[in-house]
Amino acid sequence: MERKVNDIFEFDGTTLQVVETEDMTCEKCYFNYRKKCDINCLRSERTDKKNVVFIKISE
Repeated sequence: MERKVNDIFEFDGTTLQVVETEDMTCEKCYFNYRKKCDINCLRSERTDKKNVVFIKISE
């Protein structure tokens, strides 16, 4: 499921926000270094053609 930019959602008890980024690097993303990252975050994978990262905003 593709989440829209600025969407806020809960994942495993953690609140995350979808944030657009020009500097596409996984280091800023909550899902960085997870065993399986199958999130559509690259503009080539997304219908809105935006790079995004998922930022932790609370627990």
